[in-house]
Amino acid sequence: MNIGFDYEVILFLIQSEGNLVENLLGKMLYNLEKADWEEFDRELKYSSNQAEFQWNPAASSQVKKLEKYVENLQILI
Repeated sequence: MNIGFDYEVILFLIQSEGNLVENLLGKMLYNLEKADWEEFDRELKYSSNQAEFQWNPAASSQVKKLEKYVENLQILI
């Protein structure tokens, strides 16, 4: 399926006895052919430059707390 980017969409279905889980990707809820991908690209690039969409881990007060969690997780593993 060509979505206009260098990426490909991969659809798959997991079947089990009784097919207990419905694969919503197979329904194609959105018409990707009608999407304005150029506008999407412009909006994504614009938004990525906005401060509220950026995260600087060095400026975050939670970095040390997260690092401690990682160290504890490494010990547990």
